[in-house]
Amino acid sequence: MYQEEENSKLNEQETVANEEVKEEVPQEAPVEEKPVNNPEDGILIARRENISEVTEEIESKRQGLLAMFNKTKKYSRILMTIVVIAVIGAIIMIFNNLMVLKIIGYSLAGVVLVAMVIYYMVSKNKFPNASKEYIKEVTRLINEYDFDDPRFTEVRSFPDKKLSRTDLEVDRVYCNSNDIGSRNFIKAKFDGKDVEISENVLYSNVPGRKNQRSVVFLGKYVSLENDKKFDGRFIFNLKGNPEKLVDQPNDIEDCKVLLEEEGLVVYSSNDKSIKEIFGTKFISKLKEIRTDDKLLNFVMVFWAGHTAIYMSYDDSVTVLPFEHPFNLNAQDKYKADLVAALELATLEK
Repeated sequence: MYQEEENSKLNEQETVANEEVKEEVPQEAPVEEKPVNNPEDGILIARRENISEVTEEIESKRQGLLAMFNKTKKYSRILMTIVVIAVIGAIIMIFNNLMVLKIIGYSLAGVVLVAMVIYYMVSKNKFPNASKEYIKEVTRLINEYDFDDPRFTEVRSFPDKKLSRTDLEVDRVYCNSNDIGSRNFIKAKFDGKDVEISENVLYSNVPGRKNQRSVVFLGKYVSLENDKKFDGRFIFNLKGNPEKLVDQPNDIEDCKVLLEEEGLVVYSSNDKSIKEIFGTKFISKLKEIRTDDKLLNFVMVFWAGHTAIYMSYDDSVTVLPFEHPFNLNAQDKYKADLVAALELATLEK
């Protein structure tokens, strides 16, 4: 009986001791698992409604890169001047009859060569790397502003994704292309519908001129699905300045002109009317999109199940700001055009 009481007391003491130890030992904080950045999921673009913040950031980065460019150019000129003077001096001394001067001349030439190699190794990637970072950051800032409309959701950029010529050739708008430049690929939802947007330049060979090429299309390319059912395709073309026509559809040999008005041409390889496929409001809605000195040409092509939009812009939209400040008016024009084009593409019959 006594032994049982002693055992019981020992067990109680052990339990209390264990509890005290547990209280004294600090508990480790749970490790927060960081999400893995999967390139296939893209980079989520935040919404930036305060344009003043965006323009200030862009201008700050632009001024920084421009200062680096001017500084690099200045140092290169100074170095080149020193090199020319040193080389001339070394040549004069090398061809002198005095051995001492010859030695000095060869030594000077060696020093100049080593200095040039060192400068090249140190500076060759500095500005290119800074330029790449600038393009990445400024593109991000502009995207954050471009997609601030609440109808855009799940906006993600894919910096490494580029379209191929085939991606555009299947639309049957432009033919005879031989090369493509592609950047700033974005996936998003507009009013719940999946949309893909990218910046592209499409090239073709210049007939009769070897190794020369011309631009077939330069601007914003938009792709999305539709629920229409018909054979063939429809191409709607809002033309810009008639004296400076750019990016006109040229894959239209199998099409007929359904409608031609001032600044508007509709092509089709289908016998059905525009109203029958697109409804009565489509053309009037289309005419609300205005070509000008920024939007140079507008083309929309419809296939059963697929819609593509080609918006041709001038440099104020297609070229990132570097020598000149960010053009807010041009960017606002593109923003309005993009929303209007998507509203048109998703317009119910």
